[in-house]
Amino acid sequence: MGSMYEKILDVLERRGPTTIFSIYDEIKNNPAISLEEDKPVHLSSIKSAIARKKDLFQLEDNIVSILPEKEINSISIEFEEYRSSWHKLTIDFILETYFMQEWHLLQNQQKMAIPQIGAEFDYLALKKELYRLKIWDWENGLNHGENTWAIVLKTTNREYRMMGCSLKAKEWKKINKKIGGFFPMMSFFSH
Repeated sequence: MGSMYEKILDVLERRGPTTIFSIYDEIKNNPAISLEEDKPVHLSSIKSAIARKKDLFQLEDNIVSILPEKEINSISIEFEEYRSSWHKLTIDFILETYFMQEWHLLQNQQKMAIPQIGAEFDYLALKKELYRLKIWDWENGLNHGENTWAIVLKTTNREYRMMGCSLKAKEWKKINKKIGGFFPMMSFFSH
């Protein structure tokens, strides 16, 4: 069920900042996040994963937490089709809500799509995928001309913005693939 660092993320998402020993106990005793049953969990492997992921975790006074500048709170993704339509998806990971907006110039209409109550969506799974993308490391060097797309990632104490005009940009393709896997109904992500 994923790598050790993803297991640590699961525990931190549930409990907030906690000790290495609490993370160890949770992973060892919770079947929902434990590793394969035939492999025992070792405290040393948890410590090693935290040490390897210094760009994501901080360890202070034996308390492990996600770095505030990397702890994802929300993401907004906008896409414009050459002045004929505009789409926006905003996901709030704290409140576990999302909304979509569309605007079409030629059809002279604007609509906001609001998810139905009880719609299934795994916010933690998407958040883990966004951690893998490391959006905070992306360079904003793709902004040559009019923007076609924009991404705004908000963490606990930072905001990262990426804008581009090429739908062939590797960053746009990566975010498309991840978001499209969770929102297959998002027609504008299929470009």
